[in-house]
Amino acid sequence: FLEIERQENKTLLAKYHIENATNHILTFSLTMEPSDTFAFQGPKQLTVRMLPCTRRSFEYTLLPLTRGLLAIPGLVVYDINYKKILVPLAATPELKVEKKSLLVVC
Repeated sequence: FLEIERQENKTLLAKYHIENATNHILTFSLTMEPSDTFAFQGPKQLTVRMLPCTRRSFEYTLLPLTRGLLAIPGLVVYDINYKKILVPLAATPELKVEKKSLLVVC
């Protein structure tokens, strides 16, 4: 799931939380998609292994390049073991869901 926090310097802190609720060690490939509306700071691509029944968080600093209702850059989380892409869920009321995008007002 995704949480958004507004920072004093007009950036947004995006916290992506990934949970392995299984009894198996899972491997995930994470890729941050490019965006025309945000610059971001954080890992563009990485692979993580997760122990059973654990949760990990990944933080990105987002700088809006324009104003209005903007789509948050997507973090593609691919479960290498089950060959599935996980869909992020909005965890803060500021986020709006439209089709396959999470939107925030900047």
